[in-house]
Amino acid sequence: MSSLRLRCALAFSRRRSQIAVPWAAIGLAIFLSHVPLGDTRAAATLTTLYSFAGADVPSGKGLVVSPTGTFYGAAKSPNDNGIIYALTPDPQHPGQYTFSLVRSFAGGPDDGAGPTGLLLVNGVVYGATTTGGHTGTHCLGTGCGTVFRLAPNGKGGWTETILHFFAGGADGYLPNTNLVFDGKGHLYGVTSTGGSTACGTDGCGTVFRLTAPKTGNGAWSPNIAKLGADGLFPVGVAFDSSTGRLFVTTMLGGKGAASGVDRPKSPEKCGDLLEELSKNVDQRLAFALALACESLQNSGQYPDSAFVPNPWLAHAGLKGRFGFGGDEMRTGAGDTYLLGTTTGGGIPDQCAEFGNNGCGMVYELVGTPAGKWTPLPIYSFQNLADGAAPSGTLSNDPSNNIYGTTSGGGTISTQCGAFGCGSAFVLSPPKSGKGLWSKAFTYKFTGFADGAGPSPNLVEFGGAFYGTTSSGGGFGSGTLFKITP
Repeated sequence: MSSLRLRCALAFSRRRSQIAVPWAAIGLAIFLSHVPLGDTRAAATLTTLYSFAGADVPSGKGLVVSPTGTFYGAAKSPNDNGIIYALTPDPQHPGQYTFSLVRSFAGGPDDGAGPTGLLLVNGVVYGATTTGGHTGTHCLGTGCGTVFRLAPNGKGGWTETILHFFAGGADGYLPNTNLVFDGKGHLYGVTSTGGSTACGTDGCGTVFRLTAPKTGNGAWSPNIAKLGADGLFPVGVAFDSSTGRLFVTTMLGGKGAASGVDRPKSPEKCGDLLEELSKNVDQRLAFALALACESLQNSGQYPDSAFVPNPWLAHAGLKGRFGFGGDEMRTGAGDTYLLGTTTGGGIPDQCAEFGNNGCGMVYELVGTPAGKWTPLPIYSFQNLADGAAPSGTLSNDPSNNIYGTTSGGGTISTQCGAFGCGSAFVLSPPKSGKGLWSKAFTYKFTGFADGAGPSPNLVEFGGAFYGTTSSGGGFGSGTLFKITP
C-alpha cells in the first residue's frame, strides 16, 4: 500500500477502531432506555430503542427506513461477509422492534462481501459491497466489490441481483460510500480506489454511473470516470433534483494550502467539490473542479460527507444581504446551497489525538449560477469534549436545524479510550439571519447502555432522527437510537 493510500486509510480507521467491545454476547433482545439530553437549551431527547447481539454489529453506513417505519441496515457477521437486516416495529408493543435477516452475503467470485451505502427505493434495497465478486488488479485475494439490488420476492423473502461486478484497475474497486439515483434512473456511486494511477498504484478512485438494461433484470451498463487531477479518494455523492446536477466530494486533492502545488502532487491538505458537466463524453463521466477546499475559512480539512442541500437558506429565498460571522455576502435567485463536514481543521491545536489540527467543522458552500462558490464555516467543534471528526450526510428538520454525529470526542473514558465515544449534535440557525449557527443540543455517548461510535448518517422518520452505534448497548454489539426534537 502506498504511503498516500495509508494516510487515507488511517484517516478513516483511526476513528472506527478506537473502541474494543467483546462480541461474545449470545441471543437477541430488546433494550429500551430513555437517556437524558446533554444540553438543556434544546427540548430534545436521545432514546435507545434496540440493542444488537452477537457478531451482528451494525456498520453504520446506509441506515434506511421504509414508509411504514421498518429500518434496513448493514452489519458485520460471523463469517465476515456481512448481512442486511431489518428492524420491524412491533405493532403490539410500540417502541419495540423485531430483528430479521434480509440477506447473508457469501463472498467469493459470485457474491459480494462487506455491504455498505444502502438506498431504499419503492421497497427495493440497493447497495454496494466493498469486497467480494470478481478479482482484478490490486484485489486478487478478496474481490473488487459489487453493486447489488435486493427485491421482495412475494413469498416473504428477498431476491438478490448483482448489478455490477467491479474489475479493479481502470474500472475501480472498493466502493464504500452512498448511492444515489438521478432523475433519469441512473445509479451513481464512487470507488475509493482504482481508476487513474496518477496518485499511486492503488489508484485515485472513480465515479461510476450504472444504467439499467432496457429489458430483463441482468447487469447494468457502467460508465466510469477516473479521478486524479480533479480530486482523489472520493467519499460521497449527492444529486440535486432541482437543478439535475450531481456533486461529488473527495477526501484529498486540491491545491496544497502551504505550497500552492496543484493536484495531485500535494493532496494531503484537503479535498474538492466536483460537479458533473457532461452526461456522456467518450462513454465516460466528465467532471470539472468547482472548489478546492483549502479556501475554506478556518482551514477545514478532509471532507468526509456527501453534500446535502441547505433548506434554510434555499427556502428563505434570500435576495439581500446575509451576515455570517461579521462578513457579509450577497445572495440571489438561482444560487445553490450545500452543506458538508470535514473530519479535521477548524480551531487550531485541538484534537491532536486524531492526528488532526482541529476537531472538524460543518460548512456551507454557496454557488452562483455563474459557477462561483463561496465557502462559509457554520460550526467548528471546540475541543475533544465538544465532539471530534464529524462525518457522514447531515440531516435537517422543518425548523431548519441541522442534525449530525461525530465519530469521536464527547465522553473520554476507559470504556472508549482517548478518542472518546462520539456524540450526536443539533445546530440551529441564527434567529436574526446574521451570525454563526449555535449548537442547540449535544449528546455524548458513554459506551455503556447507550452505545458508542454513532453512525455517520441519521435518517428521519415521523419527525425524529434515527441512527446506530457500532458498540455498547445491552450486549456490547451496538444500538439503534432515536433523537426526538
